[in-house]
Amino acid sequence: MVLKRLTMTLYGLVAVCGILFTITAGSVSAQSTLYDRFPNGGLDPVKWSAQQQGTGGLELEREIQRGRLFMAHRVLGNGTTSTTQTTSLNRLNFEFGRNLTALRFRLTVRNVSVQGCSDPGGNISRSFAGFIGTLFNDGSSSGSGDSTGNLGVFLFAERRSDSEESPELLHIKAGTFRCLNNACSSIEEVEEDLGTVTLGEQVLLRMIWDEGNNQLLFRKNQDAVVRVRYTGPVARRINSRNFVVRGDAANCLEGPRPVASIEQLTNLY
Repeated sequence: MVLKRLTMTLYGLVAVCGILFTITAGSVSAQSTLYDRFPNGGLDPVKWSAQQQGTGGLELEREIQRGRLFMAHRVLGNGTTSTTQTTSLNRLNFEFGRNLTALRFRLTVRNVSVQGCSDPGGNISRSFAGFIGTLFNDGSSSGSGDSTGNLGVFLFAERRSDSEESPELLHIKAGTFRCLNNACSSIEEVEEDLGTVTLGEQVLLRMIWDEGNNQLLFRKNQDAVVRVRYTGPVARRINSRNFVVRGDAANCLEGPRPVASIEQLTNLY
């Protein structure tokens, strides 16, 4: 398990569950009803709201394709600087997510492209698709608008431009983050790598928020359960649950402007 500080913002959260599942990790189980079957005819405005967040976003898509949620996003880097990345995300928000403590969904990444700066060792790009959210504040916030002490969770498939692996390969990342300032522009993150998935491969991803034991439980397919523990009381629950496709496109002064893009299909299970 790796603990590190980052100077980037993770936006929102996503999720949902299916009928019943049990993760054998201290006999923790969760039960829920299916939030949405994604019938043809468009997203239900009672259950969902949507948003594009950040800068540099080009194409953006959200639609239902044969009972599955399709989301895509393409982000263009900035050509006037060579530091950090230009970040944009396509987000679908759960309107009734405040009491969500478990999720189970099938994810398929259809296409991904991540191009970093052309100079060796230059700035990198990344794209990811999946689930991000904020569960609660631990009491460190000074009030409305102050994110300090917000505790969030993520579970997504990621591809980075500095990877030397096959371009068909993505890594499933899971973990928690805690906001260190009011804008959540600096975070403390615990990240676990749950393994790899290839383009076009359907993967079953699961998460349980085990509040009584201050931990999150994650599972990829039938692999071993991974625990991520946190500290701090649940002073105030936060209603932030989202499916996200996001791009962090490198900013480069020279060469072509990098692009970070990704397409995914999701259904609740």
